[in-house]
Parts: sequence; structure tokens; C-alpha cells
Amino acid sequence: MPDEKIASLQTQMAVFMLGQHSGGLSRAKLFSLLYLADREAIRCTACPISGDDVVALQQGPGLLSLMPMLLGRKWDRGGGWREWINDSDPVLLRLHRKYDVGALTLMSQSDLEILNTIWLMFGALGDRDIRSMLRKNCAEWIAPEGDLAIIPFDTVAFCMGFSKTVSTEIANQIMVEREIDKQFASQHL
Repeated sequence: MPDEKIASLQTQMAVFMLGQHSGGLSRAKLFSLLYLADREAIRCTACPISGDDVVALQQGPGLLSLMPMLLGRKWDRGGGWREWINDSDPVLLRLHRKYDVGALTLMSQSDLEILNTIWLMFGALGDRDIRSMLRKNCAEWIAPEGDLAIIPFDTVAFCMGFSKTVSTEIANQIMVEREIDKQFASQHL
């Protein structure tokens, strides 16, 4: 999936989550919540919302393209991030303004329901609690030997209870969709 599409989808996912808490969210908590949303989407629809690569970090699993945000780096990633999200604080992220769900034009009703479910299940957890929960309950996560390791989509699906065959099919379908998106993007440059 082209970086701009991932950026746009993740921005809208982040806007939804940040909109649930008026005081903002820590970078670490948002990183975890967005991973959980993509994971839940795989469980419910066999397809992640953002389509981003999954990584294992020392603190738990996450989404590869969000690493600079987690690390507090200045980040102009596109996808509307700067328009919506105030990331000037090294720890806390906030929305620049209130949003209406109708503004999240890339999110399907199913995506919004998944995001809401993740918020209701994990939104009250603190940073340490959510990271601890991820490490204990996400079987796809194994502490990497270095800074990070890619977790294949079939591993995520298998750890969520899909058979090996179905997990492979899910991973293959995600890769096919990425290729279609790449072809489509290259034709509309």
C-alpha cells in the first residue's frame, strides 16, 4: 500500500482515538491503540484498517509507519496529520480542533465500530498497563533481538485463532490489495 494511503488511514484512525479523550493521548498509548485496531480488524474482517506492516518492539507490537511518532520525532508524514494533530509536545498528542465522524471519509462503518470497540476496551488503560497487556496477550509479539522485527500478517492471523491455511490466505490477500493499491496509485500520479 502506498505510504500516502497508509498515512491517511492512520491519521483518520488517530483522529478518532484522540477525539475520544479531550485531554489528548500519549504517543505510546496511541501507538498501542492503533495497533490493536488493526489487529481487531484482521480478526473481524481478515484485513487491517491501515494495511501497515506490523513490528515487534521491546515495548510490544506496533505499526511500522508510526515509529517516528512513537519516538517523538518531528514528523510531517502527509495524510492530513498536520491539519488534524498537534504533535508539538514530545509525549502528548492532541487534536487541533473538534472533529465530526463524517470528516473521517476513509473509514467504513466497520472501521469506526472496530475503533470504538478498541477505545471502549482499552481506552481507560494507562501507558504501562496497555503495553504490558500487549506483551502478555498478543501471542504474535516476541521481544526482538535488535530494535525491531517485522511480524508477518499470517503470524498475526494465526495467533488470533485462524488456521494456518486461512492465515496464509489472509496474508496473501493483504499483499494482493497492496499491489492493487500500488498499481492504482501509479496510474493516478
